[in-house]
Amino acid sequence: SIDVPKESRVIIVEFALLYSPYPVPLQYLKSLTNVTQRTIQKDLAEVKDGLGEYGLKLYSNDKHYFIYGDEENIRKFGLRRFRDMQDTIAQDKVSTLIPSYEQQCIKIERGLLNLEQQTGHYLTDESLFQVKQFICFSLIRYKNKFYLNKENIDDEKNKKPRNELLKQLLQELGVSQSQIISESNLLSKVIESRQASQPLAVKGSNELYLIAGQIIRNFYAVSGI
Repeated sequence: SIDVPKESRVIIVEFALLYSPYPVPLQYLKSLTNVTQRTIQKDLAEVKDGLGEYGLKLYSNDKHYFIYGDEENIRKFGLRRFRDMQDTIAQDKVSTLIPSYEQQCIKIERGLLNLEQQTGHYLTDESLFQVKQFICFSLIRYKNKFYLNKENIDDEKNKKPRNELLKQLLQELGVSQSQIISESNLLSKVIESRQASQPLAVKGSNELYLIAGQIIRNFYAVSGI
């Protein structure tokens, strides 16, 4: 078996906890990375330390573990970890924790392609990865009945074209009307905070840049590569 580096092990354990609606048995967490009891306890200590920055806590009872705290902070913590795990051994392992991962990602990819085409806001490959993973993560949290706080919703911002497109995408992915505004608002903030691809400065190149981007994204969405 492959020895999983500590940083990757910690991320795998974090997402195993965050993807579950119930406290997770220690034995299951231990089996994910095939480590000793002592090692998994050390990894859980690392998890606990990392949660503090986001005001989150690690609950434990009778060798069962659970992450709890404000839902928006949990989503932001997950987003940070998607950035950390990109191009690591954790990436493949975490994807296996998600039911229907591939089918769901294709739907999300197509929705983001439409968003880019309609708004002209093209994300870098790294940003696109993070947004796609964040949507998968948010859907799992939502389906497990972990809902965002609906207070402090900016009605004007909610009417932006991007938010309307995001609401359409989230509706297609199964988010209810009662949660669609809070979910789309947070997702819009995440997209705004990600790095966008910059068109070339050469005169006449912007249109070519956008067309090339559309071709690439279309191929990516259809092929799933």
